Amino acid sequence: MQTIFGLFDNHEAVKAVYEDLLQEGINPRDIEVLRRTNTSELNQLKSSVDDPDIDFYLESVDKGGTLVTVDTSENKAQRVAEILISHGMIDVDTHAETLRAQGSNVQLRNYNEQDQVITGVNETSRVAPGNNDQVLQVVEESLAVGKREVERGRVRIYNRITERAVEENIGLRDETINVERRPVNRELRGDELNTAFQERSFEMTEVDEEAIVAKTVRVVEEVVISKDVADRVETIRDTVRRSDVQVEEISSQNPSTNRQYTDYDTDFRSYYDRELSGGGMSYDQYNPAFRYGYQLAEHYPGRNWSDVEAEAHRMWEERNPGTWERFHSIIRHSYERVNAK
Repeated sequence: MQTIFGLFDNHEAVKAVYEDLLQEGINPRDIEVLRRTNTSELNQLKSSVDDPDIDFYLESVDKGGTLVTVDTSENKAQRVAEILISHGMIDVDTHAETLRAQGSNVQLRNYNEQDQVITGVNETSRVAPGNNDQVLQVVEESLAVGKREVERGRVRIYNRITERAVEENIGLRDETINVERRPVNRELRGDELNTAFQERSFEMTEVDEEAIVAKTVRVVEEVVISKDVADRVETIRDTVRRSDVQVEEISSQNPSTNRQYTDYDTDFRSYYDRELSGGGMSYDQYNPAFRYGYQLAEHYPGRNWSDVEAEAHRMWEERNPGTWERFHSIIRHSYERVNAK
């Protein structure tokens, strides 16, 4: 894999570069757009990329520029560099002189003037001068596999105190003593006459009821957080490269055999008219799913759908959560149609 760097000062140009790279079949996971706000990504780039020019790119981003990095295969590196250049990528030598004029100490690699350099590619290809000989080196890669811990997710639980208004009806009794005087004209006789002038008194108590409020606290639920740990064996499959030198006659015409996304437009529209037009969504609304299937086919040429479905599902859900069931049949049709070329 090669990493290609492109520095821009225009946000619209970066958007256009991103779209053209997707059209070219570059996996979105291999494209990084780094701005001054992406502090962690910039630090990671500085620690992981062994390139003498990296300080220049980081300082340019810090001053407002946007850095586009693309990881791509060797056979697509030149095409990716052409896309970056076509959208106004900043000339690094001129920009470095501007930074130095502003007081910066940034330096770029000192390329020999006779060296031939692929613009924009950080794994630079040169032709060494001298004695009228042109020398190509035979280089072979080896694979080293290790492991590291990667945080995939984190769960935090906490309790929150909330209040809510409650009300309840209760019946209360109020007593009221009434004193009433009423005129009487009646003659006393018998026992009433004997006790008429004795002192007597009566007492009556007035009682009211009032509400009493008491609250109790009860545990109604417990939330327990734990994690399960499982060991698994993962098979690492990769390719290692070896460069060999061969001589072949170069024809004056070398037409590309790769078909562009637009070449499948008629087929995709026919599938939409046949299977999807009654679903209430337009062709343009389904277009991202058709395009995603096309990109998968370009990334996994010749592979059966069953081999790539799990990975395709995971990558789609990362960008479009909860929509795989709605679009997976469209993605599969697009993938199998492109791989049938």
